[in-house]
Amino acid sequence: MGTLRQTWIRITGLLSWRNPTRQALLMSKFAATERGSSYDMLCALEKTQYPELRQKYLHHALDEARHARLFRERALALGVDREQAALVDIGYLQDHGIIGGETLFERLGEHEFLAFVHDAEQRGLEHFLIYLNSDQTDQKTKEALKGITKDEHFHRSYSRAALQNYAPEESEALLKKVRMRRYKESWMRFARTIGTVMSGIWLQLVYFLLVFPFRIFTKPDQSGWTTTEEKQTLNDAKQQF
Repeated sequence: MGTLRQTWIRITGLLSWRNPTRQALLMSKFAATERGSSYDMLCALEKTQYPELRQKYLHHALDEARHARLFRERALALGVDREQAALVDIGYLQDHGIIGGETLFERLGEHEFLAFVHDAEQRGLEHFLIYLNSDQTDQKTKEALKGITKDEHFHRSYSRAALQNYAPEESEALLKKVRMRRYKESWMRFARTIGTVMSGIWLQLVYFLLVFPFRIFTKPDQSGWTTTEEKQTLNDAKQQF
């Protein structure tokens, strides 16, 4: 892991652990990610073209389901609301769920899927090890991370070995493709955030420069509500039909 990336993870982790609410949300996001990964592995288990990988896919899926439970328990213990946890789940499913009737395994194909798994497990392991060795992380979370990091080592190793075994000539190209797509998706998320902020700024400028001056110079109607008294007759009622 590069020094710049390691420093960035440390800084973001430090900021998250200083705020109890952010701690809980971080654990909730980890839970959603792990649960989504377990679904992906179950799909791989069903559709793989390599029977010898089925046992590893099953083992991986069970590990991810257990990790999701551990992270969710920590999120609830740290004070995340169930409503907030549900919103995190919805956001994850929108970005990583079944899109256009296809799962991640079906969209990528098995070789690229293995490259994706290896890259994701590598990045997850980097995060977890830094949080595990941080003084800001509480002891119960560290205990959960100790078991999780052991599983992540296995996931990273078998996915890389399988990729080199079944696609030796294209393994590096697939890993590069996965990383480039991840960078692009990160940039798109950043651009969307910037767009949201800039939209808010422009709307406020439009209001204060164009709408608000009219409110100042426009005289309000002092008459207020007016009451009209009309006597309704039977003929008026019949006109409704």
